Amino acid sequence: QTDDDFEIAVRSSNIGGGLIDQLENYMTEHPNTRLVMLDTLQIVRNGIYDNAYSADYSDLRVLKEFADNHSIALMVVHHTRKARDPDDVFANISGTNGLMGACDTVFVLDKDKRGDKYATLSVTGRDVEFQELRLLFSDGEWEFIEFLSSDDFEETEVPACIQAVAG
Repeated sequence: QTDDDFEIAVRSSNIGGGLIDQLENYMTEHPNTRLVMLDTLQIVRNGIYDNAYSADYSDLRVLKEFADNHSIALMVVHHTRKARDPDDVFANISGTNGLMGACDTVFVLDKDKRGDKYATLSVTGRDVEFQELRLLFSDGEWEFIEFLSSDDFEETEVPACIQAVAG
């Protein structure tokens, strides 16, 4: 790979105001694209729906449809709540259940304290069994340490999407 395989855009339209057209144009110009990341969801939100669940689900449904149409991975960065639910890390996702309902796979990276070097990556989804992985942030990279899930997994069983995020 070369640096030509990685591009960053610092501005975009929102979901209802041209973002999908911008992404479609990018895919036409770069048909070998396999991953698009949006950081953060809030920056590209529509904000035109009657209720929060409808807004959460509808915005992500549009993005998921785009990704599915192009057979690419689309990772959308979003925030967690300040108040933490100790029993369900996925309940810490800011917003409604519509966010998880619209996504194929959800990752939550959680640390006990902001400055901690260790974090837990929790993963769940339609085609991914629930997993928790212990990670260490060192020298600007996340390093896989161990599985925390109750099930015993072999490293070869870790889906490539998780290895890419954790590795």
